[in-house]
Amino acid sequence: MRNVEAVLLDLDGTLYDTKNQIIALVQETAKKHGLPVPSMESIFPRTAGMTLANTFHTLFPKNDPEPLCETYRGIETENPQSNSLFPKTIETLKQIKAMRMGIGIVTSRSRRSLEKVVKETGLEPYTDVLVSRDDIKNPKPDPEQIFLALNRLHTPNINTVMVGDSQTDILAARNAGLFASIGVLCGHEGEVITRSSPDYVLDSIADLAPLILTTFRVFVLSYRIA
Repeated sequence: MRNVEAVLLDLDGTLYDTKNQIIALVQETAKKHGLPVPSMESIFPRTAGMTLANTFHTLFPKNDPEPLCETYRGIETENPQSNSLFPKTIETLKQIKAMRMGIGIVTSRSRRSLEKVVKETGLEPYTDVLVSRDDIKNPKPDPEQIFLALNRLHTPNINTVMVGDSQTDILAARNAGLFASIGVLCGHEGEVITRSSPDYVLDSIADLAPLILTTFRVFVLSYRIA
């Protein structure tokens, strides 16, 4: 049994329930640009875990994604929606913090958007490191974001696990050589995530703390994260 020192978490679809909002924003963006409106099924799970630019490139390969991204963000700003954390998210993070494990969020959101969500949802006291798409050049499944989080947490990859709801999360964990990848079924991909063969599959984030307690040996951090 290997020591686990830290947990890295995706945000959207893992901690934060945003599936319906993203679908609505993508569809409204398509309407404003006179493009065919994609169905829910063509958006997810197909684009789960992608950056916004890659999402639009995938859905509309003949169009420049940047104007679409600008429209999407404009609609999002003008029509803020109230999303919520998945049930027992805060309780789960409290339990992990009580084990004195490091916690990092690794997401395809912008830095500004990530910090806003973390503050508004009450996640801030339970996270040590935030890594956004603005912090790196290569998004998941490239391991660059994970390596940056590990560096900031001062934690080796072999003592870290990654939790996410998309195949890009699982592949990123594997590419980074993490101890384990954990998929959750509650997010944007649902059971499709099992195709990427995560080491563990949970119904939701609420099942994470019991998994850690029963499966991993927790290494108590003896230093303060900078």
